[in-house]
Amino acid sequence: MLSALVGFAIARRLGRETVATMTGPRVARVEDVMRHQGVAAVVVARLTPVLPFTIVNYGSGVSAVSLRDYLVGTAVGIVPGTVGYAAVGASAGRSAAIFAGSVVLGSVLFVGALVVGRRMARRSASWSRNPRPEP
Repeated sequence: MLSALVGFAIARRLGRETVATMTGPRVARVEDVMRHQGVAAVVVARLTPVLPFTIVNYGSGVSAVSLRDYLVGTAVGIVPGTVGYAAVGASAGRSAAIFAGSVVLGSVLFVGALVVGRRMARRSASWSRNPRPEP
């Protein structure tokens, strides 16, 4: 959690404007998702095994996600991976069933993250077409 917070803070402090100017309209969609789906977006990013931890930290830091949403999403999103790594490590060579279960759980989480991510992207697209007033 401390590493995640440090990466987020560095990106927020030093890179937000620079990254936004470099990426232009491409970052607007991510900004919209992060603004409206903060905690859920961070959880999905954390559950997606192909996204490196550091990239999620920096990406969240340059986005519109609030610090609270980022920390809650990170705390929730890292639990399955941590448990999975611990299970695989504990079974190292002892139990093929635990190893297989970890692979299956990881695959389910990956597919689930993809499905939720696609739904969030569709919602973001509808927000872009019909923006709601900010509270």
